[in-house]
Amino acid sequence: MKKICLLCLVLLPLVAFAQDAYKPFLKEGKRWNYELEHVNVWEDMHTTENVSFIIEGDMEIGEKTYKKMYYATSDETFATLENKTFYRALREEGRQVYMYDETQGDVLLFDFGMQPGESYVIGESSCLELTSSRQMTFHGRELTVMLYQQKEDAGSESIVESVGCRNGWDILEEFTPVATDGIYDTKRFLSCYEDGGCIFTASDFQQITTDISQYETLLDEEKSWLMRSITSDQNQTEWLEQMELKDDVVIDGIPHKKLFSKSWIADGNIPVELEYRGVYIGQDSEGGIYYYSTTMETSTKVMDFSAKVGDVYTVNDIDFIVIAVSDTIMENTTDKKSRRCIYLGEKLGQETRFDGKTYGDIWIEGIGSVIYGLEGLYGAGQAGAFRNLVKCTQQQSVVYQYAESATVVTPTIQPSHPFGNNHQYDLLGRPVTPYDKGTIYIQNGKKYVRKNL
Repeated sequence: MKKICLLCLVLLPLVAFAQDAYKPFLKEGKRWNYELEHVNVWEDMHTTENVSFIIEGDMEIGEKTYKKMYYATSDETFATLENKTFYRALREEGRQVYMYDETQGDVLLFDFGMQPGESYVIGESSCLELTSSRQMTFHGRELTVMLYQQKEDAGSESIVESVGCRNGWDILEEFTPVATDGIYDTKRFLSCYEDGGCIFTASDFQQITTDISQYETLLDEEKSWLMRSITSDQNQTEWLEQMELKDDVVIDGIPHKKLFSKSWIADGNIPVELEYRGVYIGQDSEGGIYYYSTTMETSTKVMDFSAKVGDVYTVNDIDFIVIAVSDTIMENTTDKKSRRCIYLGEKLGQETRFDGKTYGDIWIEGIGSVIYGLEGLYGAGQAGAFRNLVKCTQQQSVVYQYAESATVVTPTIQPSHPFGNNHQYDLLGRPVTPYDKGTIYIQNGKKYVRKNL
């Protein structure tokens, strides 16, 4: 029947990105409120009542401690609870939430520690793959929102830290078909309360649909980029170039904008007018970034914010491989907004090199490449290649600012990649001896979990 499986992913070394404090799912007094509809198709009857699921007290099953969940009917405001009965036993370990089933034992409901690209099967056959996660604020409380793609169709599922899914705490019910003879009950999630206050409502999912399902666009005429380059001759001349995007153009069905710029020596006079560069920058609805040149006469995808670890991009005969994907707040982003970040290592023979400044690249959603700017990897092939993005502004407000002293959040990469030598490493690339049960480690490019002592 119901089974859970995690996909083993081929990984290169990953970094542990800083995240806000985790908000527990199971907490004493936590309550999920629903409207319960009773349906009798044969008699054309539809009646409703308010019900709640409440966490109260602990219980032991085997050697594990579970929280007890009770079911109760309630009044219109959920202020008075009646007919309370024991319903389920749930437990939380780390960032994983389990429900106890008498035949299967622990069944995984949610894993709030998953990384983009990982997936699991929920119910009998629905496979959900995590595509991204964001920090969002609801009712004055910041929560992590995880967006999953349903592999069997084009649907998606939003799961909220400390709250659950559109069906509240019970995601299994949402993905498990139930046979009916025309008489059945159906629940509609309304709200989630903690410590006597509302932390989430069903209508808050509309905010998620609006804010998280689309990647922030580069194609914004209110944005401006300032690039810095140093010539490779003995004079080491420093140049600055301002870039902006204007005028909508559709190329191969994908929205693009013309790239305008003006450049000057750092201590010289700044030109007044921007000039069209003969280059177009595009972005599709899935986060793919495109570069089109009037000399190349073809639009090429230079980055994809739905990329996964291991994807390779070849530009100017150089291979760049995705070594990490993160939804995080970069230190150099001054608006402190969580954005998708793609880390690219530069493949040189058998080595993968990355330092965030000279080798490889970092792409930030809505901002572009921190090394090559709007033109991405194609900027590497031009004379006097730009070394870094100095700043990105939006409506005159700086959203990204380069600083020599800033710490670049980077994956741990060694010049000679060690993860294919049969040794075991943790997710930071440090050698480990995974004797302890539950230890996560990498061996020969694959991630494993030690199940037995």
